[in-house]
Amino acid sequence: MFNRSVLTATLLLVACSTQGELAAKPGKPPFKEFYQSFRQQVAAEGLNPALLDEAFDGKVQPYAPAIKSEANQPEIKSTFESYVAKMLAKPRREKGAALLAEHKKELAKASQATGVPPEVIVALWGIESNFGANMGNHPVVPALVTLAWDNDRGEFFGKEAVNALRVARKRGINPAELTGSWAGAMGQCQFMPSNYLKHAADGNGDGKVDIWNTPADVFMSAGTFLKALGWQKDVPWRLPAQVSVKLPESAGFNERGLSEPHPLAQWQRWGVVPKGTSFSKLGGTETALRMYRPLGDKGPTYMLGPNFDVLLRWNYSSYFAASALLLAESIANEGNLPDV
Repeated sequence: MFNRSVLTATLLLVACSTQGELAAKPGKPPFKEFYQSFRQQVAAEGLNPALLDEAFDGKVQPYAPAIKSEANQPEIKSTFESYVAKMLAKPRREKGAALLAEHKKELAKASQATGVPPEVIVALWGIESNFGANMGNHPVVPALVTLAWDNDRGEFFGKEAVNALRVARKRGINPAELTGSWAGAMGQCQFMPSNYLKHAADGNGDGKVDIWNTPADVFMSAGTFLKALGWQKDVPWRLPAQVSVKLPESAGFNERGLSEPHPLAQWQRWGVVPKGTSFSKLGGTETALRMYRPLGDKGPTYMLGPNFDVLLRWNYSSYFAASALLLAESIANEGNLPDV
């Protein structure tokens, strides 16, 4: 007879070993080899590589949850209806409306400084971290270094990992204490490290920038970032439209019903006309606009203003951008569902 307890212990040991030693993708070096070269990159950026070692707490191995989460992103696997329903769930809408009123003064200050409506800031706050309740507990630096090793956008994540070390140094904390999402986003507004360094702003005038614990700083930082991304004040993000003819393939619709941007004049030549209001609210005839048919031929058609592209620069997902802006409409309307 074999010893069942010995077999169980052996299997557990093998499982733990396998989890800690993820195989490299074809053409990529083993993680420990990559780690050593990344230490040199850290030094070349003027930082002490010991900061990187502190972030890994002596355990030089890839952070498996980052790889697993990357393959299971909701934006990839969800339908428009299911994604929007989740993002605009009743508790989120109602809490957003309540917080809009509660933080009226701080939000007004951020809005006045940046031109971004308070409800848009609150909507992003709600989607990114559930109004600060879920900022993520993943170790930021190990997650980013793992993605730099494993992801096709390795250069981007490598730069963010270096910037995360700068964030830790700036805040005076051990890099191992820097936590956030599996992809390295931090704080209540879920800024990537580079965005924190460039755009995080003091909202309450205390001389500090704390996007983890201070709502006023979260609001000012989110507004400042959106302004830098090109937010246009008082421009609607969508207007209903009608199409009188079949649009050409050159309109460039993707599988999610979002077109490539084209000048408004071109849309008009293709037979797109406003439904109930003038397209002039979105800009002049040379303003680049997108058309959106999130439900295909079975749903509404919208012309999207330039602020939709601003949200795409925040998070390149049409589902995310639409959900954030629809949630903003709901929050501004006391939590009632908007027209989709």
